[in-house]
Parts: sequence; C-alpha cells; structure tokens
Amino acid sequence: MTQRRVGENMIKDGIIQESFINNIPFVVHLIPKSNTTSRPSFPMTPKYIIIHNTGNSNGNALDNSKWVDYTDKYISWHFTVGDKIILQELPTIENSWNAGDGKNGEGNRNGIAIEISEGISEDYTKCEENAIALIVYLLKEYNLSIDAVKPHQFFNGKYCPHIILDNGWDNFIERIEQSMKSQNETLDKYKEILIESLEYPYEMINAIDAISEMARLQSDLGALEQLKYLPQAIEKAYTLGVEHGKKL
Repeated sequence: MTQRRVGENMIKDGIIQESFINNIPFVVHLIPKSNTTSRPSFPMTPKYIIIHNTGNSNGNALDNSKWVDYTDKYISWHFTVGDKIILQELPTIENSWNAGDGKNGEGNRNGIAIEISEGISEDYTKCEENAIALIVYLLKEYNLSIDAVKPHQFFNGKYCPHIILDNGWDNFIERIEQSMKSQNETLDKYKEILIESLEYPYEMINAIDAISEMARLQSDLGALEQLKYLPQAIEKAYTLGVEHGKKL
C-alpha cells in the first residue's frame, strides 16, 4: 500500500492521491476534458455525497467507467465503485451531471456523485461495502457530516439508488456510521499506545508497532489529527536507540 508522509494531502486538485482506499485498489480514470458534454468542468465545493446504483446489470465497474468517458449524453459522476476496484471519473472540484436537477441544481453543482456497480459478474454486497469505505474517506477529507450523504432520489425524486432504497436508506446510513465509529476507535487505541510510550520507555516497542499501524490508517482515513504524537514518539525511539546502542 502506498504510504504518504504525515501532513501530505490526500486529495490534490480534486484527485485522490492513493493507490488503495481501505485496501481496495483505487484507479484514476478521468473523463477526457475534450468530452465537454459529460465533463462540464464547472468549479465545485462539495456539500453532498450523492449515492446511485448504476442500473446496469450487464456491465461491471470498469465497463461503466469506460462508457462515461465517451458518452454524448449529459450524464456523469465522480466515482464508480465495484467489488474489486474504485475508479475516479472526475476531480472532486468539478461538478457532474448526476442528479437530474438542472444545470444549477444543488445535486448537479454541489454533490460528489458515487455510482455503485450492480453488474451480474460482481459481488454486489462487496460493491456496497467498498462504497461505504469511500464515503467514510470523503466525509473525513471534506469534514462533512453524515447528513451530507444523500440518495439520488433526494434531488429529483428518481427511485435511485434502487437496491439500497429497497433495503432501507436508514440501514445504509447506519452502516456508514458504524464504519466511522469502528475506525475512530481503532485510531484512539493506537494514540493511547503512543502517549503511554512517551511516559514509559519500556513501552517503546509497542509504540513502533503503533506508528506503523497508525501510518497505515492515516493513509486510508486521513486521520492527521490522531498522528500529532508521532514526531515525539519517533524522536524518543531514536534517542533510546542511541543510548542503548540499538537500531529501533
């Protein structure tokens, strides 16, 4: 998994700077700028994360990603999520034609649109799980509340995402909240280990493990705040190594 230095941006110019999101392969596969029909390129500051099902049982995530590259329809979105991959179609600082609420509609002009694949060749349950990982990632990066997550239906009444709506939108939201809670609890656990290691030198070996794990989680979740103790821990580890003639 690609690791970033602490403080390095997760998203640059609207493009996620990662090879994996929560261990899911991530690929940037942008709609060409020349396709001004599906890539309008109006600037956007995200206020919503808008959830769709593709409505295409014959195509997988990559098929849908390729289709939107060259369509002559006023249709587009930011991310396509499959059971084995997440693809980015547009920068998150550009709008998309996803919500069906008009040129200046709230959804079309202010929402990060996620299409969840439902191809028969894919494990749909896994597609939803991967979408939840992406949603959590984006909520943290843009400091948005769970209330920012909306179904396509919210903006123009269309029954979409139809599979998620069939199973209950509130259930989907609860799964997102549970994922966020679980990840935060894990980060808090490793933060406590680092704090303890600064007070008790014999705990330093645990701190080294914690540093490694927190760096991985930071890469996945953008939890920079949770890493504020990292520089102190590294410095102390180095000092102890010099004092005891060991390389930690």
